[in-house]
Amino acid sequence: MEASDNKDQAQKRILCTSVRELVEYALRSGDLNLTFFGADRTAQAIRVHQSIQASRPREYRAEVFVRHAVELDNYCLNISGRIDGIYDYGEHVVIDEIKTTRKTLRSVQDGENKIHWGQAKCYAYLYALQHDLSQIEVQLTYYQVEDDEKVEVRRVFSIDDLDDFFKSIVNAYLSWARRVMEWKRIRDESITNMEFPYEQYRAGQQRMMDMVSETIDDALPLLIQAPTGIGKTMAVIFPAVQAMARGHAEKVFYLTARTTGRSAAEQCLETLMQNGLRCKYLSITAKEKVCFNPEKACDGEDCMYARGFYDHINEALFDAFDRDGFTRDSILSISRQHRICPFEFSLELSLWVDVIIGDYNYFFDPRVYLRRFFEDHDRDYVVLVDEAHNLVERSRDMYSATIMRTPFVALRRHLRTKLPDLYRVMGKVNASMGK
Repeated sequence: MEASDNKDQAQKRILCTSVRELVEYALRSGDLNLTFFGADRTAQAIRVHQSIQASRPREYRAEVFVRHAVELDNYCLNISGRIDGIYDYGEHVVIDEIKTTRKTLRSVQDGENKIHWGQAKCYAYLYALQHDLSQIEVQLTYYQVEDDEKVEVRRVFSIDDLDDFFKSIVNAYLSWARRVMEWKRIRDESITNMEFPYEQYRAGQQRMMDMVSETIDDALPLLIQAPTGIGKTMAVIFPAVQAMARGHAEKVFYLTARTTGRSAAEQCLETLMQNGLRCKYLSITAKEKVCFNPEKACDGEDCMYARGFYDHINEALFDAFDRDGFTRDSILSISRQHRICPFEFSLELSLWVDVIIGDYNYFFDPRVYLRRFFEDHDRDYVVLVDEAHNLVERSRDMYSATIMRTPFVALRRHLRTKLPDLYRVMGKVNASMGK
């Protein structure tokens, strides 16, 4: 395996994956346990990452993008990721990977997390390759949320050791990668042969489809207002699907606020698939609506569907890949069969399907959005927003903070003698809430 040049890549199909996806597929095992959470999990974790990065010295660079292309026989595997931070002292470089945890720092230090070290070592390898380094230091920074404490663990690796590790990770991933690439070939071939599923267009529908197609090719935004009955769902999904075969869309997001909108998108794709299209789509359902054990904690000790989750997930993905449509019912069926958490399974599937159907919040809400898709800003996604006028009200909920008066007043009373200046300012806030 070696890095490919641009000319070679232009002649081969490309499969893109992130460092995190690569490492997790190769190394994950054991129970689903949310005592660790990264920047894609919660707004709290994002704030912690940003706070730690801001506290670093001037030699520190945050959010450093790296990429590497591995040339294989029939395709290229493009691997990319964003390093949390790098201490750059010239010849001495330290890769910093930040993890937020609910575990005690003692337990983190005593045990070794293969996924965390795997990610950090892959980042170190890609950076060392880019900068011709013979060795590089790796640091894992763990922050304990309840205790507001952190610990840093460092190790030094040679480029040869990192090269061996990286190749072992890629080799473990290749059987899955080959299956994904074969699927993309089948999908694109079906799209090329796909025809509009109805004998004739509705009034204005073809013009709308042409506009959507041109907008996707030019990577521009488009706002469409059209009357009821024009067939808007088909008019946006059909050209968006076509764009995948042209290489202008790696994945399509269809966002809607209503169940009827979700059903319309599913029915549209099913109609196309009945007419020869091969396309994998996923409808993401809220966690509380698919959880088998809502009264249980999301860990292997309490929930049987979290127990051994990572021992079963790759097998479940392989089995599920024989299907094309993943609705709520099919997700529940596959999850029961493999005894895995349905919501976490749907998130794993979201990385590999062609079309994702879901609520606005999975794309726009900073607290719950699918951050795993946006670590690499150089990915070609098409976003179709149904009834976009609803975003105004929804965005108020997503981006507006709420102050509850009772706990606010209790906190103010507690600060009266300790922080008198803050106490007076909070008094003005309290007075304004009473108006």
